[in-house]
Order: sequence, then C-alpha cells, then structure tokens
Amino acid sequence: MIHPFNPNNLSTRSTVCKFKNQYFKTKKCASDKMVRQKAKKTRESEAQTNGVPCTTEQGGIFPGEAWLMKKIKEEALQIFSEEIIKYKQEADKTIQDLKEKVSVAGKRETELIEQTNHLKEEIETLKSKLYNQAEKEKSESTKAMLKIDDIEQESKLNNLRLVGIHEEEAEILQQKVVEIIRDKLNLQAINGSDINTCYRLGKPNESKTRDVIVRFNSRDKRNLIYQCKRNMPRENQPIYINEDLTLRRNKLFYDARSMKKSGRLTAVWTQEGNIIIKTSESSDPLPVKTHRDLRNALNPEDENTNVSDYDSYTIDQLDYDSDIIDE
Repeated sequence: MIHPFNPNNLSTRSTVCKFKNQYFKTKKCASDKMVRQKAKKTRESEAQTNGVPCTTEQGGIFPGEAWLMKKIKEEALQIFSEEIIKYKQEADKTIQDLKEKVSVAGKRETELIEQTNHLKEEIETLKSKLYNQAEKEKSESTKAMLKIDDIEQESKLNNLRLVGIHEEEAEILQQKVVEIIRDKLNLQAINGSDINTCYRLGKPNESKTRDVIVRFNSRDKRNLIYQCKRNMPRENQPIYINEDLTLRRNKLFYDARSMKKSGRLTAVWTQEGNIIIKTSESSDPLPVKTHRDLRNALNPEDENTNVSDYDSYTIDQLDYDSDIIDE
C-alpha cells in the first residue's frame, strides 16, 4: 500500500504541484496588490504634498483630474481676460486717437469758418469801397459827359433837322430846302444865303430816306423856321422839322416821346437843345438831361423806366417814328 504522501506517487506529486502553483499564484496576487496599494499611497502622498486632489473614476484612480480641468479653465479664462483687456485698451486708444483727430478737425473747421467769415467781411468791405469808388467815378464821368454834351449841343444850336425830304440823285439839296421853307412855311424872307451848310446823314439807303441837317448862319432865322414848323402841311409824305440834338439827347428824347405815346407823359418837346416834359396837364414844364432825371420825374420806384445815363446808339440805329418825334 502506497502512502498517500509518498513523493513517488504521481497523484501526490500532482496535488503538490497544484498546491504549489496555487500558493505562488496567491502569493503573486498578494504581492501585486501590495505593490498597487503602495503605489496608491505613494501617489496620494505626492498629491497631498503637491496639493493635487486624487479622485477615483470607473474603479480607477485618476489623480488631479478635477484640479487639472479647473486649472485649465482658470488659465483659459485668464488668457481670455488678458486678450479682452488688451483689445479693450487698443480700442480705447484708437477711440481716443479718433476723438483727438475729430477735435483737431473741429478746431480746424472752426478756424476755417472764422477765416471764411473774415474773408467775406473783407470782400463785402472791398465791394462797398469799389462800389462807392465806381459811383464816384461814374458821377464824375457823368458830369464830364454832360459837360461835353452841353458843348456839343451848343455847337448845334444853329442847326435844324428835317425829316421826310424826298431823296433824289444829283439833287441840289440847299436849293430844295429853301424851296420847301418858302412854299410849305410861307417864309419868303429865307434864301440860300441864310444857309451855311446842308447835308444828309449817314450812307445812302434805298429803303429809308435820310434826314437832312441844315446849318443856318443866323440863329434868329433858325428859330423863326423852328417856330413856324406847325404851319407845315400834313401831306401824304409829311416833312417834320426838329432841333438837331446830340446822340445822347436824341436817345433821351426818343425814349421820352415813346413814354408820351404810351400815356406816361403828357407832353414832350425840345427848346434850345433842351428836352422838356410834362407829367400831367397841371404840372409845370420840367427839363431833363438824363434818363435818371426822366425816371425821377415819373416815379423813383418806377422800374420800367430806363435809368442809364447814356446808351451807345448811333444815329442810324435810332429808328425814329416821325409822328413821335415831331410835336
């Protein structure tokens, strides 16, 4: 009979090996557990030393996970806050720069406005001075012009202007004028020796009969003929006798006669080269020398009256109506 613990017994050896393996296995597990426990204690100790909390998740140990997440959030928040502060500082600086630029621009604009207003004042002052100077020069020029006009008119006082005398080729104008005065006005005392010169105005014009200027040797003879002009018969082709006026007075007389025709004046005539008007039947005769005088005689606020003192018209440009010129 074999002893149950006989080492030579196969069953016994098998059992021994089995227990042996179980022993080593158990010992190894215990050793591994001890290692893990030791490692855990070491980590916990290190975590406590470093201030890092130790947590367990899903049966495992993850030291510092919550702290790490918190730390990441704090650092991210800090970085974000720093960036925000940086951007805010840059934005504030940009806004401040813009405010300064706007302020400088506002001051510059104010300065420009002040300079503009100052320039406007200077321009207005200069315009006023120039206007006053121009008015002064105009007044002096008008006085000089009137003086020259008086001298020119003085030289025409022996003249008469005849309108409507039929024009012929190779005509003897002086003889024709003498015959008209004798026949039409019945002034037999007038003869060729009373006439100094006689000529037609302007260049020949087939569509228009040129006026005739007659210069007498005696002003008395000239005045006699002018006083008798109303005796001139009104024929199909009437002849009108007018005073020989200067260009400026001719224009003034023409405008005055036009105003009489429109009913704004009662009477207009010339006497010794002067233009006389009446604004109403009861008004006194009023001499006028300029268009301004003519306007003031009617109404200082009458804007329809020509107020210029002189217009550059030539004799040929004055399209006279004989019915208007002759009184």
